[in-house]
Amino acid sequence: NGQGLNKAAYVVTTVGKLNTSAPKVAQVAGAAKTVAAVDAAQFELGKDKYAATCSGCHGPNGEGAFGAPLKGNKMIGNDEAFIKQILVGSGDMPSFAPMLADADVAAIATFARNAWGNKLGGITVDQVKKLR
Repeated sequence: NGQGLNKAAYVVTTVGKLNTSAPKVAQVAGAAKTVAAVDAAQFELGKDKYAATCSGCHGPNGEGAFGAPLKGNKMIGNDEAFIKQILVGSGDMPSFAPMLADADVAAIATFARNAWGNKLGGITVDQVKKLR
């Protein structure tokens, strides 16, 4: 979107000429990502594991405290990024890989992605194993 001056942006070509033609809008092919089913037992396990492991920083209702809010947080919709965040940590968040089994990580991720109004789908144990 360039400078946005008067809703216009121009680029100078490699030979020094002003390019005033409108940029082409990229067309994205394919359907929207489908949301994975949520297993009720896994969700309940995740609720318990979240309360014991995550709620101190992310809040009991995902509202955030010392950690980022998870309620309404679109980043947790990225399966791989969210799993890696739990496993590896970053910034002030520690790595939970040493203390949580793959099933626990999948359950916590599934819970957080589908609690407090989030509807982002389930995470499988296989997804976690692949990234560990």
